[in-house]
Amino acid sequence: MRSLLVSPFPRWFLLTSKLAAGTAVSAAQVYAFSSRRLFLGDRAAIALGYLSVLPALILAGLMLGALGMLLSSLIKQLENFAGS
Repeated sequence: MRSLLVSPFPRWFLLTSKLAAGTAVSAAQVYAFSSRRLFLGDRAAIALGYLSVLPALILAGLMLGALGMLLSSLIKQLENFAGS
């Protein structure tokens, strides 16, 4: 995060971009992992179910990403951040 703060962009843009990128990556990982079910023979997973869970994935990703950034701003020592 410290390396991002030296860029010429405003801080609100950096935080929003970091949250959006983390949420997009996490949603892509969830869909990649759950799409395995289709190849393993589980036909109960349908496209409507995948689309209906998307708002919950986005909200959970934003909330957990914001919590992680809050923790990283409060923890001053880099060694302690790896344990939390």
